Amino acid sequence: VFVYSTVRHSVYSHALLALAGVVLIAVSTAASIGLAAYLTLPLTPITSNVVPFVAFGIGIDDVLVILAAYSNEILRHSDAAVAVQRTMADAGPSVSFTSLTNFVAFLIASATPVAIVQYFCWQMVLSVLLNYAVIMLVFVPLLVSDARRVLAGKPDTLIPCGSGSESDKPDRAHPFLDRIFGRYY
Repeated sequence: VFVYSTVRHSVYSHALLALAGVVLIAVSTAASIGLAAYLTLPLTPITSNVVPFVAFGIGIDDVLVILAAYSNEILRHSDAAVAVQRTMADAGPSVSFTSLTNFVAFLIASATPVAIVQYFCWQMVLSVLLNYAVIMLVFVPLLVSDARRVLAGKPDTLIPCGSGSESDKPDRAHPFLDRIFGRYY
């Protein structure tokens, strides 16, 4: 969560948005286990101990990809809709492709003759579907809300720090990472 908080500038801190992403993925993961129980998929020790962590990791990865693109785009645009459109144009195909790949991989793996592996794969198929739906239907609208907050100059409510003045506006979203990887990408 605090990876995306900018301590020097409270307006460009996206800590509340990152926390919302973590909570949404946790709820989506719990909902996928509930949906699996509703569909009468057996709850085995492997599915109860492994599915939540794998599904949470897959979902958080997608959220972080979107947040990284959003952190860069919100600095470049003065319109919330354009910033989110550019964010999703940059990160959307990646998130969609990885979700599709995970879905197909677990769907194919569910054809194995070992029952416990089948149950795990079916629960992961449900988790991947729900994670993707929650990201696209709930998290992306939260991006619009955060973009409006940033462009209005309002500080993030989770981490009130820094001056918030326009002169302190960061010129890059990830200056430390840009210094390390900037010459390669």
